[in-house]
Amino acid sequence: MIRRGLAAGVLVIAAWVTLPLWQQEAGLPLAKGMPGSTASLPPATELRGPAPAPIRYAYQPECPDQSGPCLQWHLVSTRGEQWWLPGASAQDTFVLSDDGTRATYPRGKGLVLHDLMTGEVTPLSVKGEEPIFSLDGRHLAAGREVADLATGRVHRLNGVARAWTSRGVITSTLKPDDHTPGQVNVTFFTVSSPEGKRLSRFTAPGDLSSDGVLSPSGRQFATLTREVTPTSVTTTSILISRERAVTPRLPAGWTITTILRWTGEDTLLVRLRGPVNRVAYTVVDLTTGRPLPGGVEERGLSTVIGRLD
Repeated sequence: MIRRGLAAGVLVIAAWVTLPLWQQEAGLPLAKGMPGSTASLPPATELRGPAPAPIRYAYQPECPDQSGPCLQWHLVSTRGEQWWLPGASAQDTFVLSDDGTRATYPRGKGLVLHDLMTGEVTPLSVKGEEPIFSLDGRHLAAGREVADLATGRVHRLNGVARAWTSRGVITSTLKPDDHTPGQVNVTFFTVSSPEGKRLSRFTAPGDLSSDGVLSPSGRQFATLTREVTPTSVTTTSILISRERAVTPRLPAGWTITTILRWTGEDTLLVRLRGPVNRVAYTVVDLTTGRPLPGGVEERGLSTVIGRLD
């Protein structure tokens, strides 16, 4: 069985049921600046064949009986429809492409590719964990392998895949910095083509690379700066390549906990923590620091984000 922890693929553990960010429970105020609809999701039905719209997010439901559809991943489309996906166990890895049209998850002894727009399910030859779709959705990196989803060919990498840029797949290696006093590490990043050919290599200080995320162009590196007090940890800014600090302009009580991925050269998909242990996902505009419309609030066991526009 293949399982997945927190990674660039965007699996996050929380505590209740998943709902759109603008929905609210009785007694919880609507988060100012987080626009949306108050309509509740329809009951989940089995997805048979193609989905009529891209998937906005997938989540693991919390059900008292722990049987039947409750054991499968649930999908919510960009139009607000909801289904449960047969064969996609909620106990296993589930990854969506950035555009919400494809998914990969374990079935049998390996991964499968599920084209959600056609309903076609194809077994994959890659065996690694932590699968990551390329930006255009054509390739899937898993461990030290990359699968061309158009041809079915699989290529080996010199390291474990960490992320994708528009140029290729990123692998990284952390090593001690022998030229700097103290216990300082340097991360060596390698950009390789989907066929495994090395294209370039660069470094970043270890304190930047532990939770930093590369932009699609590979030219910008985003990390979080935090203020730690005896009672809380608050993100004070988003640091871009150590050259520019963007102050998040979020509703009162909300703070960024994780950068999940870039959605463009000026936008980041982030995970938020808010009042009453609320957890949400939104896209932040780096030119203003403000969240864009279309975020979702999580009250579920785990959530995977697809298309948030």
